[in-house]
Amino acid sequence: MLTLLFLGVGSWAHAADLVNAPTVRVGDVWKYNRVDGFTNEVLFEYTRRVVAVSDSEITIRQETKGRDGIVIMAYDPFWNVIDDGSFKYEPSNGVQTFPAIIGKMMRKEYRVKNLRTGTFAVCRVTGQYVGWEKVAVPAGTFDALRLEDEIECRGTDAEAAINRTAHKSWYAPVVNRLVRSEEQTTRDGRVRNKQAAELVGYYPAAATK
Repeated sequence: MLTLLFLGVGSWAHAADLVNAPTVRVGDVWKYNRVDGFTNEVLFEYTRRVVAVSDSEITIRQETKGRDGIVIMAYDPFWNVIDDGSFKYEPSNGVQTFPAIIGKMMRKEYRVKNLRTGTFAVCRVTGQYVGWEKVAVPAGTFDALRLEDEIECRGTDAEAAINRTAHKSWYAPVVNRLVRSEEQTTRDGRVRNKQAAELVGYYPAAATK
């Protein structure tokens, strides 16, 4: 397998305003660390492998190191989640899009269904690509396009809480995915969750044939 410790700078200039859609193949693998945003400790390592690709969806098989079981996840072609096994998003949950245009404000509304309880929430997200940055993660140093967005989700029942999430992510074209993401969720005026994900390795399908 091929890791991307030697990748990073690539051929993508900081002055570029457009980034094309990712080229994803069955068999592509990304490995990440999940990091506690309060302590910076690694919580666990997980692997995502592409098992199917169509014009409308990318299907991922996720395994978590040291844990039994797998999760099947569905994304739209821009890596916004459609179904993560616990929640279903209609039509999908984010504003990441391609070609990516720096400075363009993006807005979206979607519904999310809790697959365990059957309850719904309505979410609104606003985001913007803010520019290129060099990002160092365990897999190496990458030129990555930074996306910042804010999400507000309201339950549809009268007593439902309002969750607000501030999210930052860094997309590196050389790996066709995010190399780092950060999120912080606030409810009732208090931070309830703060986590990050960092790329550990990328194993493109073409390198394994």
